[in-house]
Amino acid sequence: LRCSARAAAEIAAAVEAHAQAGPDLTELDGTYIAWWRLIVEGSGNIAYLLAFNSLVDGLIPVADVPADLGAGEILDVEAHRRLAGHIQAREAGAAERLARELLTRSVPAAPRTRRGAGR
Repeated sequence: LRCSARAAAEIAAAVEAHAQAGPDLTELDGTYIAWWRLIVEGSGNIAYLLAFNSLVDGLIPVADVPADLGAGEILDVEAHRRLAGHIQAREAGAAERLARELLTRSVPAAPRTRRGAGR
């Protein structure tokens, strides 16, 4: 809802740049991160941006997510287009549901750590 029309247009353009990226998952990962960065920046929420930066800087190792799950999320260009459309149309509920679905696809496979382990 706080995203400017310009930022929404940049998000939509970034989806198309992602769609045109080569088949190399490393290249696609870069365009995927750039796309999510635009979404987070467009939210105007500094806490989200700080959390995003921490994730991107490696606090959650991508290598621990099985390639088939990570690739499924990264390669779902149609879902990315739908999310960009929801953002442009100011459809907050639909955007939130789709973003949550995209971002949780690989979560069940991510390793869990026990709190207090080693104490």
